[in-house]
Amino acid sequence: MSELESILGMEFFATKSKGIGGCLRKRWEDFVVEEITPQKEIIQALGPGISTNGLKDAQITKGEGDYTVFTLERHAMYNTFEALDRIARSLGVGIKRFSYAGVKDKRAITTQRVSAWRVDPERLKNLNIKGLYLRDFNRSEEPVKLGDLWGNHFSITVREINLAESEIEEQVKQTCREIEDSGGVPNFFGYQRFGVQRPLSHLVGIKLLKSEFKDAAMLFLAKAYPLEGDDAQAARNYLRETEDFAGAFEKFPKRLNYERVMLKHLSKYSNDVLGAFRRLPRGLLVMFIHAVQSYLFNKTLSLRYKQGFPLDSAVPGDIVSPVENVSPNDYILVTDETVSEINEEIRSGKLGVSIPLIGYDSNLPENKPGELVEKILKEEELTPSMFRLQSLPEISSRGMFRLIMLNISDLKIHDIDADEYSTDSMKLTISFSLPKGSYATVVLREFMKTDPIKY
Repeated sequence: MSELESILGMEFFATKSKGIGGCLRKRWEDFVVEEITPQKEIIQALGPGISTNGLKDAQITKGEGDYTVFTLERHAMYNTFEALDRIARSLGVGIKRFSYAGVKDKRAITTQRVSAWRVDPERLKNLNIKGLYLRDFNRSEEPVKLGDLWGNHFSITVREINLAESEIEEQVKQTCREIEDSGGVPNFFGYQRFGVQRPLSHLVGIKLLKSEFKDAAMLFLAKAYPLEGDDAQAARNYLRETEDFAGAFEKFPKRLNYERVMLKHLSKYSNDVLGAFRRLPRGLLVMFIHAVQSYLFNKTLSLRYKQGFPLDSAVPGDIVSPVENVSPNDYILVTDETVSEINEEIRSGKLGVSIPLIGYDSNLPENKPGELVEKILKEEELTPSMFRLQSLPEISSRGMFRLIMLNISDLKIHDIDADEYSTDSMKLTISFSLPKGSYATVVLREFMKTDPIKY
């Protein structure tokens, strides 16, 4: 695996196949993410040919309630936060009026359900923002809430594969067989959780948990990475060397909106680091803490594999959860007396082994599985109680569980053909559905086995 994957705790593959290599996201329309509702309906994307003007005649479904629920289709221009910020600014309302079920990729075509509190659907319908397309408006008494989805359907094209068609076909078939035999792939949190250009969300989160707020701010603002633009690197290096917040504000590119929001505050109140963080959307702040939980999960899962613990069955001390609707309170601690019965339930697909996403109210595994969690926490100098942040209580996390294996639905290979955008290369088109909180790149890494920086 790559250096980035090792840094983020993704330290093994489930399959032994060679891997086809290739690149993702060479064109943004090669990566399509369609949200699947709790009723398992796919919100289909209209695709590159869509136009804002073409949606003006869309009907608004009548209903009652303070919330307007609508479909947001995005075409590579913005991430979820940026898109909603752009919509809110265009309407002259606060971004806190908007809520969503899940965060989607940026460099992709994506669909998702969004709700807006006390925003007239006609105003939303008449927006004209490049790369954002709004439709399917209706009023509701309830907002769209985080987690209010079954999952996502992915249609992805892998390009620049330097193998013959027959070799690609054989490698892909072998990988599919191995995934089926092992019951899925490791349910790692993908690199998007942490950032590819700047994989530091978990590092900022760890600093916040340790109440090292100045260090957290300087990491987020001043840590430069080579994949960023030269202007961004220069601005971050200037801030790191000078701690001149006002001067840095003038140097930071306007596209780095969140950094500029913090710098503007720190330019006036240089010692109020907490106030600067509170200028960020709560969803972004929460993601720093979620990134820490994700990092600890990845590290624990990799340690479990390296120490020879099974991934498809439980041992005494493990925690198991229902495969459907995993919740903080719905878990079973495996004992010597129950392990045989529980493993039968795992084989039937009803239960799965879980690892806690550490929070202040976490129930930890016991015996040997518990020692794995404790080892990782000790290495990072963290404790569950730290996830109750006294200074930022709004981003405290209770904790929950996550299945260690990811089941893939509707896996289909659609096309192996010449890559029309790359001489002497091939492309592979693949589609599948994943439950919420899971990452398509975690599936694709099993097929590609290449450096994710190339994605």
